Amino acid sequence: MKRLLIILGLVALLSFPVVAEDTAEEQQPQLSAIPIPAGAAVTTEMNVSREQLAIVLPALAAESGLGIELDMEQLDAALGTLSSIQYAEMEMGQDYSVIDTIAMFEKQVGGKRVLFDISKAPEQGFLLLSMPDDGGFFFAQIKAERDKENNITGAEIKAGRLFGRPDAAQTVKFIVPTLLKLFATTAVIPAVE
Repeated sequence: MKRLLIILGLVALLSFPVVAEDTAEEQQPQLSAIPIPAGAAVTTEMNVSREQLAIVLPALAAESGLGIELDMEQLDAALGTLSSIQYAEMEMGQDYSVIDTIAMFEKQVGGKRVLFDISKAPEQGFLLLSMPDDGGFFFAQIKAERDKENNITGAEIKAGRLFGRPDAAQTVKFIVPTLLKLFATTAVIPAVE
């Protein structure tokens, strides 16, 4: 994951056009679309546009060494109305609450609840929201962190937002041949005697 974030960061630096500050803010949503709970510290964040994804994904496929080449027209169709992706990882101290944190995300982000799970609190919780008017999706996952004595010492939060929506049918059409090729090149098939 860290390697992907570094590559995405470098592409963002190289491909982001030089524009006036107010114009740049209009082009890309700011990370404020992911609320930060009180007491949480952001450890990783990413804000990637559709154009940057179109550069990074083929580069990652080429770097994989598996001979995978992505069809750019199919990739564009699979991205659907997706305009950008935001992602953040946060750390919280011992005084966190899975239930309160999930409720805070839901209240501040809004949208329609698709998946809500606090059944494993205080260990973990998960929330998936769908935004109205093709606004995409928001997710948050909270997971307890423990010390060597198995005491809860805090929690890690992973949260992300898709602006717009990938086209599900086109995504399957795009991914399945790539996965089949990947499995065909990495599977070990025993010799028949």
